[in-house]
Order: sequence, then C-alpha cells, then structure tokens
Amino acid sequence: RSVVPTDRGRARIRGLRLALTAALSLGSLYLALRGAAPGEIWAALQGTRGEYVALAFGSVLANALAKTLRWRVLLGENGGGVPFSRLFAALFAGQLLNVFLPGRVGDLGRAYVVGGLGPGRTFTLGTIVVEKVLDLLAYAVLVLVLVVLLPLPGWVSGSAYSLVWIAVLVAAGLFITARFQQPVLRLLTRLGERLPAGLRALVVPRLQAGLSSFESLYQP
Repeated sequence: RSVVPTDRGRARIRGLRLALTAALSLGSLYLALRGAAPGEIWAALQGTRGEYVALAFGSVLANALAKTLRWRVLLGENGGGVPFSRLFAALFAGQLLNVFLPGRVGDLGRAYVVGGLGPGRTFTLGTIVVEKVLDLLAYAVLVLVLVVLLPLPGWVSGSAYSLVWIAVLVAAGLFITARFQQPVLRLLTRLGERLPAGLRALVVPRLQAGLSSFESLYQP
C-alpha cells in the first residue's frame, strides 16, 4: 500500500534537504579555504572589485542556463514534460557529483533522475553523450583559436592538434551513427541475437532508445 506523506512529513523532508544542502555548502567552503591564513583571505577579499565578482558569477549562471537550454533542445519532445527548473537542478547536482566522485558519476546520476521523469533513462543518457561531443567540438575550436592567436610551446600545440583530431573523429562517428541509425541498429540487433533471450530483451530496446537520441543532430 502506498503511503502519502503528511504535512509534517513533508516539512521534515524539506528540513532534511535544507540541512544537507547547508552541510555540503559548508563542507565545500572548508575544503576550498583549508590551509589558507584568515588574514590572507581577508586581504584578498578587500582587494576584489565587486563588478568583476558579479561578472564572474553572472557568467557561471549564464553558462549553466545555456547548457540547460541546450539539454532541453536535445531531449526534444520526449523531455517536454520535464520542467526547466528540474533540468537546471539536475545539471547542477550532476556537476557537483562530478567534482567529488570519479567516473563522471554526476552525468549518470542526472540521466537516471531526469530519465525517470518521462524521457527514459537510456534516451536521456544518449542526449548527454551528444552534449559531451558538442562540448568536445567547442573545446577543439577554442584550442585552434588559441594556437592561431598565441605562440605556444611545441608540446602544447602538438597536444592541441591531437585534441582537434580526436574531436573531429568522435563527432564524425556520432553523426554517421545518427545518419545511419537503422542499419546500425540492425547490426547491433543481429549481434545481440547471440545473447540469451532475457538479456537480449533487456539490451536491444535500450540500444534503440539510446540511438534515437542522436536524431536531434539532424533537426534544425
């Protein structure tokens, strides 16, 4: 039998969330400031300019809002029922988890949470893959601009060109997979026929859902 929380229960849950948020914030602040002398911190704060601090915070907020909007576009109609605020919160929570935990656990976490709200977890994970490839392409463009504008040591420019080639190859693979989605899915389905029936029934639909998330690359 399902249990509906009472008003007191909801208030307790909100209190626990607030306490957890405060604890995480204070813990992060401690980790950021440990080892620094209070006098040095105060001197640094006195030397700051408020307009630049505001600009820094504004740029972080604008970046997060832009990423959330991009994610909304990648989710398409499947994610139409997920509020923008939930996507924004999931994105921030995922970035926080990525700081503290290895293996990009935060990205898996937000795929699990947002996918459970309607789009499907495998489909949502596919949109995050597309997101990361677009990020990689953006980094490659920035690196090329940096190489053109500034004289860099040989080992830096060599690494930069390697990044560009990796970005191009990964992006090309993603676009080709999206363009020939059905042949790729048929190939993967044939390979999946070697699996036990129960495992095949579990894997093949998720492959189809994940590949369908790449279709957004060919939509205006």
